[in-house]
Amino acid sequence: MIINKSYKYEQFNLIGFNRPICEKNLTKLVSLNEEKNRFHLFPIVVDKSFNIIDGQHRFEACKKMHTPIYYVVDDSEADHWGTITDVNQAGKKHSIGDVYEMLLRDNDVSCTEIFTVALEFPNITAGTLCNYFINNQTREKTVLDRMKKREHKLHNFEHRLNLLREFIATFGYFKLGHARQVLKLLTKVSQNNIRKFLSSLREKGFIPVRGWSTTTFREELLRIHNKNRTKHRVAF
Repeated sequence: MIINKSYKYEQFNLIGFNRPICEKNLTKLVSLNEEKNRFHLFPIVVDKSFNIIDGQHRFEACKKMHTPIYYVVDDSEADHWGTITDVNQAGKKHSIGDVYEMLLRDNDVSCTEIFTVALEFPNITAGTLCNYFINNQTREKTVLDRMKKREHKLHNFEHRLNLLREFIATFGYFKLGHARQVLKLLTKVSQNNIRKFLSSLREKGFIPVRGWSTTTFREELLRIHNKNRTKHRVAF
């Protein structure tokens, strides 16, 4: 593989859907290489049109330091999305939030829906919302894996959105593990009127604590729901 060298910064292109430049990482890269430049040991990867597939932070650091760009050309016809999400394993790995931002830039329909929810609930992270709304019925792959492979789908979006709103309105907070337990119980009892259901739990004395573990929350939730019931008791 031939390692090329260039000072023509303008010929390189950042791919639009890639995650944004992290200023903290960029500053660290510059600091580590100011005394002894090692960028030639880790060339960036570009396609035949000089779109940067891997190494956008190294590219920006070289520009900032006015040093040459060392690069190799991947002349395969591989899908850029797959390559970018696969090669980012050695450096700072993609988080759910990173992949969400990338999909959003690429006009992904599911992430656009989640974005509208994020505007309504700015205190809930995008990663938490993705974990909440995206279908992960089988545990063979994580939500992150599904998003990276573009196999993600929203699951019962309107129902989950209504629960999110009512959960916060009733209990004053939202915790992913706690909300999932309520979802399980709702499914078990086939209850569609979420507001009425949550209000009935409160009337029975269910007052969850934000600091509860998911296990404690589930046990207390089931205890209150099953209270004074001889039939139709629920367990999960």
